[in-house]
Amino acid sequence: MSAYSRVAGVDTAMRLQSDELSENVRSAKGTPVSKRNASRAARARRHSAGIRGSQALNGLRFLWLEITPGCNLHCQHCYTESSPLLKDPKIVDWEKVLRDAYRAGCRQVQFIGGEPTCNKQLAQYVSTAHKLGYTFIEVYTNLTLLSERLADQFRRYRVNLATSFYSSLKETHEEVTGVEGSFERTVAGIQYALRKKIPLRVGLVSMKTNEHDVAEAVKFLVGLGVDKGKIEIDHTRPVGRGSGIVKLQSLEETLCGQCWQGKLAVSWDGSCYPCVFARRVMVGNLSKSSVGEIVRSEKLKTFRRRIFEHSRKRMYASGQEFLNRFLTLLSETN
Repeated sequence: MSAYSRVAGVDTAMRLQSDELSENVRSAKGTPVSKRNASRAARARRHSAGIRGSQALNGLRFLWLEITPGCNLHCQHCYTESSPLLKDPKIVDWEKVLRDAYRAGCRQVQFIGGEPTCNKQLAQYVSTAHKLGYTFIEVYTNLTLLSERLADQFRRYRVNLATSFYSSLKETHEEVTGVEGSFERTVAGIQYALRKKIPLRVGLVSMKTNEHDVAEAVKFLVGLGVDKGKIEIDHTRPVGRGSGIVKLQSLEETLCGQCWQGKLAVSWDGSCYPCVFARRVMVGNLSKSSVGEIVRSEKLKTFRRRIFEHSRKRMYASGQEFLNRFLTLLSETN
């Protein structure tokens, strides 16, 4: 199972740099910009971005809940190393986690695993999240176990679905999942979710096993009726079994750079991480601390600041490169 959470959120560093670059571009074009107005606007943007940035760095916006270590598949790259051999030890009170996180300001949650539909209480957790007032609820599932009862619950509580898909070729897909028959079951689950009109997005993880078929897999999914804009292609992360496929270079390069934005992952044993892929950085455990205490902990804040700074520098470098290219092109056309 892969969890690529793309939660709506404002990347304040990117927005600030975009504003600065826009003003540079206008100046390069010769557009007059009032210094007083520009300064006033810049201060307002920095103040607004500072508030959003502070909330993201110090608060809780989005929650991953790994509600079981068990899975009916055995994917080559699984970052949690889930398998059919692992069972849910029922250590964590997930409804309490949902309540505590909501009190801490969280309004977005994704249920993952393992395979979340292996947890018989999933429908109850979804119901609890809805009743508490979570505005975004997603279940990341391989869709091989999607029942009519669950689908009806998902529709009732406005749940979004996400799934992983690996190839348009049955043999290749099942080489990744390690389970015969999983291709047909996932395809059937995708078709059923679409018929039920449950919002669905698909993550297509590229690795050596399936890299030859990524483009065809996208076409295949579109042919099933999946919105092309809801298909995301990503690379294998060097985490869990994925570390046997891709070598770890640095934590910063492993992550997408957005986990500083008020995110927290809670694993089946109560361990908490800043991101599902940052499993080398445990920031607490619910057996010793509450959700609120972990969110306020200096360890989590330090990690978020580290990722924020890395992302800011990377985006600034990219922005400067774009501006340099633009100015070069502008000079060549004059």
